[in-house]
Amino acid sequence: MVTINIKDIVVGESDSYADIVVSLSAPAPSLVTVNYATVHGTADDGSYYDYLPVSGTLNFTAGETTKVVRIALSEYQGVESLEYFRFNLSSPTNAAIGQGSAMVSIVDDDTVVDTPQVFVRDVVVDEKAGTAAFVVMLGGPTGQSSNSTVTVDYATADGTAIAGSDYVGRSGTLTFAPGDSVKTVVVDITNDAVAEGRERFGLNLSNAINATIVDGLGLAEIGANDAAAASLPRVSVADTLVVGESDGYVDVVVSLSAPGQNVVTVNYATVHGTADDGSYYDYLPVSGTLNFAVGETTKV
Repeated sequence: MVTINIKDIVVGESDSYADIVVSLSAPAPSLVTVNYATVHGTADDGSYYDYLPVSGTLNFTAGETTKVVRIALSEYQGVESLEYFRFNLSSPTNAAIGQGSAMVSIVDDDTVVDTPQVFVRDVVVDEKAGTAAFVVMLGGPTGQSSNSTVTVDYATADGTAIAGSDYVGRSGTLTFAPGDSVKTVVVDITNDAVAEGRERFGLNLSNAINATIVDGLGLAEIGANDAAAASLPRVSVADTLVVGESDGYVDVVVSLSAPGQNVVTVNYATVHGTADDGSYYDYLPVSGTLNFAVGETTKV
């Protein structure tokens, strides 16, 4: 069964738009359709207009695998914390929804400093994901920008994952124009047939100009998916995660013990403890369903 997938993205407030890539896991022999709509979270589609809501239907003709939905962003003048809205898929025909909800995070750019701080985020992907996207931010999730052009070099580095066999090595220079707060480095992942455990590689930042590197090493973890398929794989999630209050968000990794012989689905929901999801908003509650396509073992 062909599945339809989208991915979380992080954009800067000054980017003007967010492009959501909707993709099929393989070309379909007949027309595939799917509905889409934005749903606001902390980002407001009303009076402040952090973004402009969209909804509609995508039509993939036979052989097509990729569509892009562009969502306009608005430059609100005032310091804000990290904000987000969601982009949801529904009602597919001739395909199943794999990853059907994406979080679009917006990093503020209204805190202008002479020497912004540079951070790179870690990333976790399944080996079938195709790419790993490292998000590089000025000021971290709270966001900073500069009146000057900021540049920083980047290069991938082997860990247990090796360039040329597990991923495609990359290096270059990121350029933040005045007002920019976010850049993304996309690294191609190789979906090989070698039975492996979880693997890691890194992205190193160096040689910053007009900025200070605070977190210069991003780690990418590639979920293993080459074990023998199981009819009833075990589903697990880490029992303890520790994050900083200023991190903006926490990525919860859900794993299968082996690829499923069929599509695996599991529901999820947050339950508050001493962290409050009510009036104080220590975190924003989430719930939904994860769909692991045949061969997938990792979701975030």
